Amino acid sequence: MKPYAPLTWSVLLFSLFCISIPGTAQSVAINTDGSTANASAILDVKSDTKGLLIPRLTTVQRTAITSPATGLLVFDTDTNTFWFFDGTIWKKMDAAGNDWSITGNSGTTAATRFIGTTDAVDLVLKTNNTERMRWLYTANTKNIIATISTGDLSVNGVYIGRGPGNITSNTVAGVQALFYNTTGTNNTGVGYVTLSNNTSGSSNTAVGYSSLYINSTGNRNTAIGRSALYNSNTGTGNTGVGSYALFYNTGGNNNTGIGDDAIGSNTTGNSNAAVGQQSMYDNTTGSFNAASGVSALFSNTSGSYNTAMGSEALGANTIGNNNTGVGYNADVSQGDLTNATAIGAGTTVNASNKVLIGNSSVTVIGGQVGWSILSDGRFKTNIKEDVPGLDFIMQLRPVNYNFMARKYEDHVMKNMPDSIKNKPGRKAVSYSAAEQVLHTGFIAQEVEQVVKKNGYHFNGVHIPTSETDNYSITYDEFVVPLVKAMQQLNSKVEKLTTENELLKKQLDDINKRLNKLEAH
Repeated sequence: MKPYAPLTWSVLLFSLFCISIPGTAQSVAINTDGSTANASAILDVKSDTKGLLIPRLTTVQRTAITSPATGLLVFDTDTNTFWFFDGTIWKKMDAAGNDWSITGNSGTTAATRFIGTTDAVDLVLKTNNTERMRWLYTANTKNIIATISTGDLSVNGVYIGRGPGNITSNTVAGVQALFYNTTGTNNTGVGYVTLSNNTSGSSNTAVGYSSLYINSTGNRNTAIGRSALYNSNTGTGNTGVGSYALFYNTGGNNNTGIGDDAIGSNTTGNSNAAVGQQSMYDNTTGSFNAASGVSALFSNTSGSYNTAMGSEALGANTIGNNNTGVGYNADVSQGDLTNATAIGAGTTVNASNKVLIGNSSVTVIGGQVGWSILSDGRFKTNIKEDVPGLDFIMQLRPVNYNFMARKYEDHVMKNMPDSIKNKPGRKAVSYSAAEQVLHTGFIAQEVEQVVKKNGYHFNGVHIPTSETDNYSITYDEFVVPLVKAMQQLNSKVEKLTTENELLKKQLDDINKRLNKLEAH
């Protein structure tokens, strides 16, 4: 073939004939420079001025080719792109150069140049030929499931987006989070199956594995931590922060539990606030309680309006109401007291309507001013002056004594669970200093007998109301009988003074008469 000489049909047919003969095929060069064909090519076409024209077919013609060979190449005149058959389907070769580069792209247009599919299938990303991320196709939603290991996406993945439910105004990041949502809005679910069963509940926030899992219609709940508010269904306005906080709450409203297992057993109790690990742990139906401290109000179940401040404060209360415990282990002696107050570490109040300040090892209670007791005539009625005085006071027996503080504590805590009685903080209390103090006072049982003997309605002696309660004396109540006794003594002194003056006058008259008789 001469350089630049036109290739005749006879030469081309002869060459192709030679190529098609098995065992005798040779590399063929079609060019104008007389060079030989590359040894690796069966056909080597070269030109400085012309190109190779591939068969041109319409889309209909291309797809009508019978049993296309793998690698078959055509130019589609409808799409103006090259297509090749991969052995299964026709695939387009992007003639516009829009393939994404691993080193980055430029000149992109979001509307027409994107990574994704144009048909109704999922988009999958893999590493080491293992699926790691999947953009899930669901009509009319924008979802993503990102897997972190092999296996079932619903178990091993991190779900960003949502399942088949409505996503309107909701934020979702977690497998099956807000999965069944229908009409609920403004919800946030972050974590595996968070708010999974929510249907119409709105303005809920769940962060952490299975938090607010059961919730369906409850609103304005906040759950942060594994399984926080897990069983809450219809409850509204609850806040659970910490693993299993408010775990069993179902229909309770406006509760706040902060700490691991805080208010963990609550079901329908309302308006409780607990801060601290396992604070109010056993509460089920109690309402309007406040607890601050690890295990504060731990055993409370249905008691309401209680306040506990301090680790393990009011830990023994179960069904009691209106009780207050301030200080580490400040507690009640039994679970059903009412309006009892214990102030101070280890203080145990053992009767309803009673206030105790300090445990039995305390040796001084005081302040810079005296204790003021309400006394206003505007609020007093049925006033009488039948207060016994001197006779009552004279029957009292003042004594000196030492107080057995340890024995008293054992008596007070007689009915308390061993788990509470044997806490390290209680066992560490020393009573030696308190038991060495020499006290002056009365024996309450003796005063009680004097009161009964005189028929006096005297409230200076507290008589036990339960087996763990104790006798006590209100010493300021003795002021009034003492004043009465002083008044009675003063009357007697005045009477004696008058009688003495009369006797003195009579003696003076007698002496005068005697002096006259002696003068005669």
